[in-house]
Amino acid sequence: MLPGSHPQGRKRQRLQGKLNAAREKAETIAAQEDVPNNQKMREIEKLYARARSSAKKGKGKGGRGAKARK
Repeated sequence: MLPGSHPQGRKRQRLQGKLNAAREKAETIAAQEDVPNNQKMREIEKLYARARSSAKKGKGKGGRGAKARK
């Protein structure tokens, strides 16, 4: 097995990429002066939730313990 090709490492790498992109977007949201702070916080929380859920998509498509369809 090649270094860095472990599936768990790939999942973590994908999650980190999504979270980094979300962090950059959150910084631009936080820098807005004309938006109230509570609205900024809601948008940022929604942004991070979306990033976490999209990084987990495709989970359960096989691997150990997967049941075959009949």
